[in-house]
Amino acid sequence: MKPRTILLLTGVAALLVVVVPLVAMRLGSELRWSRFDFAVAVTAVVGLGVCAAAIVERAPSRIHLAALGVALGASFVLLWLTGAVGILASERHPANLLYPASLLLAVGGAIGSRLEPRGMSRSMFATAIAIAVVPLLAIFRWEMPPMLALLKAFILSGVFAALFAGSGVLFRRASRPAVKSGVRRGAGR
Repeated sequence: MKPRTILLLTGVAALLVVVVPLVAMRLGSELRWSRFDFAVAVTAVVGLGVCAAAIVERAPSRIHLAALGVALGASFVLLWLTGAVGILASERHPANLLYPASLLLAVGGAIGSRLEPRGMSRSMFATAIAIAVVPLLAIFRWEMPPMLALLKAFILSGVFAALFAGSGVLFRRASRPAVKSGVRRGAGR
């Protein structure tokens, strides 16, 4: 997919993120978004689209592109879920802020490694570990919800940790030299 196509789809998605909730708010009383909610949703969609367009243009391989796609997709859904309903109790529970904070490892790793696969692999694994321990940190720091809600938090944290670990595995694979006819490319250099 070309970057121009991605940006066009991003514009359509941003428009839908505004129109669908507006229509839903007019038809019923269950959904109530503030201007801030709309701004965050549009910013998230546009940010994801711009990142995806830039990445598609620069990704050296399909594996690298897949690793970036998994990381971006997981980040987007994690932020959306944390802000919309919350993973730990409600979206207003302060422990939920640990999830976006853990994504700073991924962002810092991406900047520090300049999207190079080896560094990205390490930062994805660090992000996976940080996300996995969020419920444990929350147990020791805050009063926690009932056991069923806590179980949900552990399961969701595990799913997101697995996604980031999977991205790390893909980045690690992308960092290996390609093997062709039993000989590694560039072995004689």
